[in-house]
This record gives sequence, C-alpha cells and structure tokens, in this order.
Amino acid sequence: MEWICTVLEQAGSLFWGRGTIALVLAAGVYFTFGTGLFPLRRWRLVLRQTAGSLFGAKTGEVSPFQAMSAALGGTMGVGNILGVAAALRLGGPGAVFWIWVGALAGMMTKFAEVTLAVKYQSKTKQGRFGGPMYYMEQGLGLPLLGAIFALACTAGAFGTGGMTQSNAMALSLWDSFHIPLWLTGLTTALLTLAIAKGGAKRILRLSSLVVPFMAACYLAGAGAVLFCHRQNLLPSIALIFQDAFSPLAMGGGAVGFLSSQGAAVGISKGIFTHEAGLGSAPIAHACAPAQYPAQQGLWGIFEVFLDTVVVCTITALVILTTGAHTMPVAAHQMTAAAFSTVFGVWGPRFLACSIVFFAIAAIFSWCMYGQQALKYLRPGKKGPQRAFTALFSLGVFLGCVWPARAAWAAADLLNGLMLLPNIFALFLLSPQVFRETRRLEAAFPSASKKNTARE
Repeated sequence: MEWICTVLEQAGSLFWGRGTIALVLAAGVYFTFGTGLFPLRRWRLVLRQTAGSLFGAKTGEVSPFQAMSAALGGTMGVGNILGVAAALRLGGPGAVFWIWVGALAGMMTKFAEVTLAVKYQSKTKQGRFGGPMYYMEQGLGLPLLGAIFALACTAGAFGTGGMTQSNAMALSLWDSFHIPLWLTGLTTALLTLAIAKGGAKRILRLSSLVVPFMAACYLAGAGAVLFCHRQNLLPSIALIFQDAFSPLAMGGGAVGFLSSQGAAVGISKGIFTHEAGLGSAPIAHACAPAQYPAQQGLWGIFEVFLDTVVVCTITALVILTTGAHTMPVAAHQMTAAAFSTVFGVWGPRFLACSIVFFAIAAIFSWCMYGQQALKYLRPGKKGPQRAFTALFSLGVFLGCVWPARAAWAAADLLNGLMLLPNIFALFLLSPQVFRETRRLEAAFPSASKKNTARE
C-alpha cells in the first residue's frame, strides 16, 4: 500500500504546481472581466433568479433548485469544516481573505461551465443530461477529449466523492460515538446502493431535501457559537484583514482557497472547496431546463457564494471567535474544539452529525456524476451503470476501513485529469459564454437600462 500511495502522489504532483493554480485563477479572472464584472454589476439579477425564484411555479421536470442542490451537495462535502481549519492553521486568520478572493474568481468559472453544460445538454424521454463531455464533443468537435474527461470523472467519483468522504465520516463517528468503522461503511454502502439505483432523478430529489436541511442545521449551530462569542466577532473580522497581506497568510490563503476537505493540505485539493473548473457540478446543472443557458449559470455563481463565502466564512469565524486556532489541537479537531466551547461534550457530536450529512450528500452527488459520465461513454447501456453503482458502493465501504492516504492521492490525480481538459475547453468556448451572457442581460435589463428605454 505504501508504494501505491507514493506512485499516486508523484503522479498527481505532475498535474499540480504553480502553473495549474495560475491557470485556474486566470480562468476566473478572464471570465469575470470578459463579462464586464458581471457578478458585481448584476448581483440583483443573480439573487432574483436564484434565491428569489425558489417559490416560483413548479414543473414536471427537474427544477433549477434541485439541480443546484445536487451540485452543492457534491461541492460542500466536509471541506467546509475541515479544509477551513487547515487553511487557518497553515496561513493564519488572513487566509480567509484569500479564500474570498479565490471564490470571487471561481464564481465566473462555475458560471461559464454551467452555462455551457445547459447550452449543449441532451434531451431524451428520460430527461435532460449533459456536462463537459458534451460541450467538448458538440461545441469543440473533440469527442476524444470528452471521452477522456468522462473516464476521469468516472474514476474520480471513487476517490473524490466516495472514499475520501466516507473516510472522514467514519473517523468522525468513531471519535464522537465510537461507532465501528466497518459498521459505518456497511450502512453507508447499502444506503448508497439503494438510493443510486433510482438514478439521477432520485438523487436530485433527495438532494433538494438533504442539502438545505444540512446547511440550515450546521449554520444554526455555528450561529449559536457566534452569538455566545459575539464580543469577539468584530475583532476577528478585523484580524482577517490585518493579517491578510502577511507572507504567511498569502501562502496559507492559497492553500485555504485551493485546499481540500481533509487534514492533509495540498494545492491540488483546492478544487474540493467549490469545484469551480473541475467540471463535475455542471453535470447536475445540465439536468435542469432553462429558457437561457446563462440563467442556470447564475445558480453556479450562487452555489460558489453559498458554499465558500457563506459557509466557509462562518466556519472560520467560529474558529477565530472561540480562539480554537490557538488551541493545542490538530487542524481537523479545531472546529470540534470551537463547538465544544458552547455545547460542551455535545459540540463534537453535533459536528460529527453535520459531517455525516455533508459527506452523504457528496457521496450521492458524485455517484450520479459517475453514472452520467458512463451514460456518455456507453449510451443506452444500463449494465455499465449498474456495475459502476455496485463498485462505487464497495468503494464507499472501503473508504471507511482503509487508510485515507491512497484515496486522497488518487483523488488529486484524477481531479487533475478532469480539470485540465475542462479548463482548456472553457477557454476555447469562451465566446459562447460571452454571447449567452449578453443574451441573458438583454432579456433581463438592469433598472437603469429600463429607465433609459422609457425615456
């Protein structure tokens, strides 16, 4: 096992260096300025078409909110709890500022890939589906590139969404409740098998129930901690800005924004934070109908904002206001230590339950991503998807009982194999993104343009 981990880590390091990080950030900056600072100019439109549309009329199809919930379930995972703690430990409080900077760039990368996924979605009697492999084939005329991405996504689902998530969940339940690792693995594997047999629509419906519930519960608990330590809230925010431009904070911030869900910190694990550029979340978004492709792209912006700016920031403030970042505990125990200052022994238990929901939501979403990737590789064939579901469930079990190092290393490598072709396709198809953005803005003009038109 040791030599396998070493080989995987060395292979993954070939994909992850300063060049790859610069490429990811450059994509976000390129789409942000290419659309004229769209998320800053039209933030009212983003909110109105996302959070403001939740109570609109329902259709028989997958709703945009259901698609976003599935994507958010895969995006959040346990990185919003453990990854933030690792960033603070490495980079200090100023790391949070760089998390925000990275999220701002990631919003438009996610907007671009979701817009393209909906633009090139396929429609059948079974519903709508799509993703990077479809816009690589139909938009660029490169089916081989689409197949490479689909293969990487199918394999990556085992590491990124299966083994690593189940491992974090099993360890958390053992630490807090002494539940045997094998029991957590067996229960989660059987649950995954039962839910995943229902296909994408069942996972999408379940995500629309689980994701808002888990986010609300976690934010409520975190809000209680912040309220009890409210006297430290403003000083903690000030500390973030004061420390933001120190060399340590800038380095740790890069790792924090580009950090992963686990205690092990590496630049490659950054895509786990919000998955912007990875190409996985657009697979869920492509299941939704939209009058304009960029309308669903707005949910991509909202997704990054909620996942990174809101949830990650609250986690950071919980740690800072309680002083947990100065406690002599490991990085992955910092959040639990912060909750224990208010809830006592129930704090770590509450956090363990939160991690369970975050992990299960990610497991279900990534199982769907793998199924959809196989649907592209073997259209009309149910056998490969059934085999994948069974193997994915086995991977979930193994993730609970095996050492996590190999899973993290494999996830890094496969994330790189997904990221690079997707970023390449996004740059080449950027004129399509800019065109769809202009169409959306023409359909929903700003208040100032409406007044000008009346005059």
